[in-house]
Amino acid sequence: MTILNKLPLDDGSLLAANDSNVGLIDSCPLPPAKEVREQQSVTMTLLAKPASVEAITAITHIVELVRTSRGRPRRPSSKYIMAVGTILADALKGASYTPLRPCYRPMAPCKFTGQPISRDPFKRALEDLKAHRLVEVFGGKQGFRDEPGVVTRISATVRLTDYLAGYGIRALECRSHFHYPREAEYVQLIQLRATSKRRGKNKLQGKRLKVDWHNPEVKRQAARMRAINAYIASHSVTGPEAGNLDEITLTRIYNQGDQPGHAYRKGGRIYVHGGGYQGLKHRELGQRSLIKFDGEDTVEVDISACFLTIAYSLLGMALPATPDPYEGTKLPRPIVKAWMNMTWSNPKFHRNWPNEVVNELEDENAKKVFFAVRKTFPIKKVRDAIRSTFPVVDAWMESSFTWADLHYRESEIMLEVMETLAFKHNVLSLPVHDSIRVPLAKTKLVEEVIESVFSKHTGFKPKLTIKN
Repeated sequence: MTILNKLPLDDGSLLAANDSNVGLIDSCPLPPAKEVREQQSVTMTLLAKPASVEAITAITHIVELVRTSRGRPRRPSSKYIMAVGTILADALKGASYTPLRPCYRPMAPCKFTGQPISRDPFKRALEDLKAHRLVEVFGGKQGFRDEPGVVTRISATVRLTDYLAGYGIRALECRSHFHYPREAEYVQLIQLRATSKRRGKNKLQGKRLKVDWHNPEVKRQAARMRAINAYIASHSVTGPEAGNLDEITLTRIYNQGDQPGHAYRKGGRIYVHGGGYQGLKHRELGQRSLIKFDGEDTVEVDISACFLTIAYSLLGMALPATPDPYEGTKLPRPIVKAWMNMTWSNPKFHRNWPNEVVNELEDENAKKVFFAVRKTFPIKKVRDAIRSTFPVVDAWMESSFTWADLHYRESEIMLEVMETLAFKHNVLSLPVHDSIRVPLAKTKLVEEVIESVFSKHTGFKPKLTIKN
């Protein structure tokens, strides 16, 4: 073993490794802070710790070196040593991904309450590691009024991975040298957010609220999520690295928690912790179609016009007898779908096409019929055509229902489908909001289960499509 600790950490003679199999991060500079915060991240849990002899030795030497050169003559506390170990463990885990993923770490004092490491030794350790360029820190900021805060991100540097490589510790093999807790040990399976607000054209996500863990409904839903997560963990899911498939933890995020009578029946959509496979797009190289369950190919079963069908059910209106619920106008289906989806979530009719909707339409349908949505499909003409064809739209706008009611009904359907497949038929599935990824060989069974559960919740038989 090459002992690099004998070289001062500030010695520029430490060279980047050139072996492509070493698994280190690229030697290119880290992207700007804004880009770092938009990247997929690794949660810095304060629970990771060195496990192998090599890791313990490396952390011990790093502690000695950074404290000596920083003029801290006193013997380091056990909490300080733990802080250095957990910071570097998670930073190295982030470096094991391509591209590198920063660590997500809230720095507010309350976020350290009840944790194995308090805020003060953590901050001291982080400052020392940053001073020696072993980690890069992208500072956060506290939220103000309706403006959401920004959480601190911490990234490994080439200097760190090079140094650890001297002890035989490579980023791709970090799990052989450090102990990482399973997500189920620290991820909050039930989350609650306040009502979202708008500032100009921007929609601000609702603030995170405290969950009432004594509430019977919360206890029931948490038990359901624990059971389905345990079932997923008992299977092998493989595919694109960007999908974070080595560990999948599903959570339910409820909304409008600051509204009276929300009763944990608003929102509740099922999300995978960290974004994971749900963030993969079909047009990207790392598409979801590459995901395999226990080595078997998978497909996605999609509920067409899910929100529209649920809206008919909530309003007690009859569903039109057409093969496709979006049929009836002379407009292209993507235009009708996009307009309806943005209308469900807004208290008033839009006067203009939102930029994000236009960008998505023009991107996904560039090879089809439209390159200039606003010019080809003026929103007033689209609105008038849809309202005259679908009375359900005006009925919805006059009702007390919101998008959160649609999300709740959809999530209840998808969770029951997953439970039925898992605990009645021993079939693994992963939700993607209004679609579900399942084994190719079980497609027919899955369609039967979805039809049964959807009909139970809405009174309508869904139109299903298969995607791969």
